[in-house]
Amino acid sequence: MKSLLIIFLVFLSVNLFSQNWPEAIEKWSFPKKVVEGKYPYITPDGKRLYYLYGGYYYIDKTDTGWSAPHLINSNINGFNFKRKIVLTPDEKTLFFTATEDHLIYRSFWNDSINDWGPANLILENGFNSGHLSWHMGNFLNDSTMIVLYGDEVNISYLNENGLWSQPGRYPTNSYYLMASWGCWISPIKNKFYFSEETYSYNRGADIIVDYKTSDSTYGNPHTLNISFIMDSLYKLGEIKGNNESWPYLTADGKTMYFETSYDSGRFTIYESKMLIDENGDTVATGVETSQNGLPNDFYLYPSYPNPFNHSTTISFSLPSSGFTTLKVYDILGNEIVTLVNEDKQPGSYTVEFNASNLSSGVYFYTLTSGSFTMNKKMILMK
Repeated sequence: MKSLLIIFLVFLSVNLFSQNWPEAIEKWSFPKKVVEGKYPYITPDGKRLYYLYGGYYYIDKTDTGWSAPHLINSNINGFNFKRKIVLTPDEKTLFFTATEDHLIYRSFWNDSINDWGPANLILENGFNSGHLSWHMGNFLNDSTMIVLYGDEVNISYLNENGLWSQPGRYPTNSYYLMASWGCWISPIKNKFYFSEETYSYNRGADIIVDYKTSDSTYGNPHTLNISFIMDSLYKLGEIKGNNESWPYLTADGKTMYFETSYDSGRFTIYESKMLIDENGDTVATGVETSQNGLPNDFYLYPSYPNPFNHSTTISFSLPSSGFTTLKVYDILGNEIVTLVNEDKQPGSYTVEFNASNLSSGVYFYTLTSGSFTMNKKMILMK
């Protein structure tokens, strides 16, 4: 018993106090603003986004972008102190946190009225007992859901009688995960995404991924580059703000939605796409393309690897032709090398930067094409 307590206390201290986590191998695209709001939930197929903006709304993804917001009916929106909203994978049952006590309510889809039915508090098997805040996490499948009890990550199962079990700490009662600002666990339970405050100057909360290290143990947390990119860009004066929280992913784990305060303190939901997975394999370009396969947006990708030793790869996308330069600068602003300096046609490009003759340190690279300019940071470590 004493050894179990020690293990738990060590794990607790890692979650609450250790903020020097390395950057994750997996890389995510530069976040793109979707809509003003809080507590994003995306359907497993990525086609509908639910969120809170005074009331609960949803928007649908179309071929031309996101639809206008739709307000959910009063059966769901007639509650005070509304928080996180989540649906079952079949989208037939809706769960949300509401009231001053922060308890979880449930509503079933009614085919006869083509809308959501009355919402009721879940009381079966001691669910919602206690006085700490309850929040929805995500569904691993139709009969297994993750919920937060205060900061503790819990798991609950749907039994053959259609009742949810009393949530128990996950993975085990003596060694469990914690999350202060929302979480998402992959359906096969190999990755745990959560948000945690950094307690560092001029930084808010970062999004962390924790990889499972055994059948029942996590303990390999890494900070996503989403947080590093935004914070470094803020220092360069391009984007103001930080504080990434309430991450939620599509079922395939390749698209993430999260809440931020980038926009002058307003809560806004952003979207990011996985570019490179945890094995270092390329997943996607992160740039949406038109019907002819050309990029729709200018984009300068994070270099990979970063930090790097001797050489790294820099990629960028151009939606239109124009004179394009890609230059590398040292931390004092001195130009080190010009990697691209010519007219470029629309498309995606990759350039290798060889730094074998340079000293270890921080370097910046800048893409300019027409009126578009974007900067990013990379670290050379020999």
